[in-house]
Amino acid sequence: MWLSKKCGYVFTWRLLKDRLPTKGNLLRRNVAIQEAVCPLCGQVQEEVGHLLFNCKRTIGLWWESMRWIQAVGPLPASPASYFAQFCDGFGADINHCRWYGWWVALTSAIWQHRNLLIFQGNPFDSSKVMEETMFLVWSWLKARDKGFNTSFNHWSSNISDSFG
Repeated sequence: MWLSKKCGYVFTWRLLKDRLPTKGNLLRRNVAIQEAVCPLCGQVQEEVGHLLFNCKRTIGLWWESMRWIQAVGPLPASPASYFAQFCDGFGADINHCRWYGWWVALTSAIWQHRNLLIFQGNPFDSSKVMEETMFLVWSWLKARDKGFNTSFNHWSSNISDSFG
């Protein structure tokens, strides 16, 4: 189910202000934790920039998304810079509102699947993250745009058309 508008804003604000409870942030707040490494790759301390954008388990999701609009370029490490560059569409002529929705859906899906791994032991599956993100954005479009009557199967098979 799509995040409520308020929840999406709160999540995005916390992400951009680096206020998500990553292991790195918990350590800075003197919270005792057993392990500080990224739960997805196990190689570096878990910070929001690494976890959501640069981890070897999540970066492919962003590269795939960028391929849809034929965007190329270096990816910034800071969430705010990443947000600005990504939502600008890397200079491409795109529907910015939909692209912003994609960014929020993908970051929140990664975060939710990270939490399922930590708290329930569910394996992190990037293909499930991508499928969930696609469904979230499609649901958002159906609810937001009354003229949007495209089936999920057709939309997800032609997703690059959605951002043009």
